Amino acid sequence: MQDRLCFPWMTLGICVAAALVMLLLSELHAVCIYDRQELLSGEWWRIFTGHLAHWSLSHLGWDVLCVLVLGAWCEVQHQRQTLKIYVYASVFISMILLLFESELFYYCGLSGIATALLACAARSAWVREDMLERLVLSFLFIFVLVKVVVFEMLLGMTLFADMDGIPGVPLAHISGLLAAFIFFHPGKVAKKTDAVMVDALSA
Repeated sequence: MQDRLCFPWMTLGICVAAALVMLLLSELHAVCIYDRQELLSGEWWRIFTGHLAHWSLSHLGWDVLCVLVLGAWCEVQHQRQTLKIYVYASVFISMILLLFESELFYYCGLSGIATALLACAARSAWVREDMLERLVLSFLFIFVLVKVVVFEMLLGMTLFADMDGIPGVPLAHISGLLAAFIFFHPGKVAKKTDAVMVDALSA
């Protein structure tokens, strides 16, 4: 069965859920956030919901903007692959933090998933051989790498979002990149999507 160009319902749903947790259902923040101690005590849902919680409106705004743009771009072209990324990247990032960041007791935000989506979009653009997409997404990909390495790892600061003094977590973004390369395989899907677009234009 071929993937069809579709409306990005999953991406919109995730962004709306993140906004609700922050703006309307703030009491859920403590229940949703990645809390290492509670997670190890059996509250496994935090593996997923930790990505929906945010530290501030600025943090929420930047994350939702990135996920909305990149997630919609990926989902319209690769719906099933994007679903895999949302599920697998959520688990992968949380488990990497659990295993390798023993001093990190709290974490939240969609930025790790946004980084995964950016890597997915860049991979897809190279497979599709669209020069403009390649240039734009490659630039963004390199920019994010510089942001993670220079600003977060070396300088210990976030570049855009105001996180109320809470430092960023570079490993979450690195994990997002790794998840994209492990779980997202755009080759065959991209060819199918191109065929769907050609059929639609010739109809």
